Amino acid sequence: MAIFNRLTEQEIQENFTHCGMFCFIAPVYCTLSDSPIVEVRNWCPNWVFDAALFAFDVFCFMQKTIDPDFECGFPIKITGKIEKRPQK
Repeated sequence: MAIFNRLTEQEIQENFTHCGMFCFIAPVYCTLSDSPIVEVRNWCPNWVFDAALFAFDVFCFMQKTIDPDFECGFPIKITGKIEKRPQK
C-alpha cells in the first residue's frame, strides 16, 4: 500500500473501520472484527510497518524464553474511526 500502491478513499471506507498506530511506530488502517485486517496507511512506507513487526516478534520471542506462559497481544493503539461517507 503506502507510497506507490495507495488505497483509494472508497477502498479505505469499504475495508477498514479504524485508524491506529502499531507498536506506537507504524500508522495503520485496521478492522476490529473476528478476522482483523491491518494495512499501513497511504503516506507511510511499508518498511516502517515491517520494522515494527520485526521488533515486536523479537520482543515476543524474548519474553517466551523467559516465561513460556507469556501471551503476546497485538499492540495497536486506535487513534480514530473511519467514517462511512455516502457514495456519489
